[in-house]
Amino acid sequence: MGPEDVTVVASGEVDLGTTSVLANAITEGFGKGRRVVVDLSGVRHLDASGIRVLLAAANAYGPRIVVVISKPAMRRLFEILDLNGTVSVVSSRAAAREHLRNQ
Repeated sequence: MGPEDVTVVASGEVDLGTTSVLANAITEGFGKGRRVVVDLSGVRHLDASGIRVLLAAANAYGPRIVVVISKPAMRRLFEILDLNGTVSVVSSRAAAREHLRNQ
């Protein structure tokens, strides 16, 4: 990542009880850098409220935000919901660096 990139790392469960933490971390990330990588590799569960936070961030920040999802089942969820065109999803931080480099 470049000096203008901030990484937000989430772990455990992202659900109605924790989405405000994720949303605040993304907002703070953009306060510190121009682009944000949201790493969900350590997330065991992501519910609809977490997806809404990611959609809102993608709508607000466009190509300046990228989400790392390494678990195939969670990546499949984004495919089923047809979110891959709305939320930039990659499989690793290395892929996130490459994605941001090409923006």
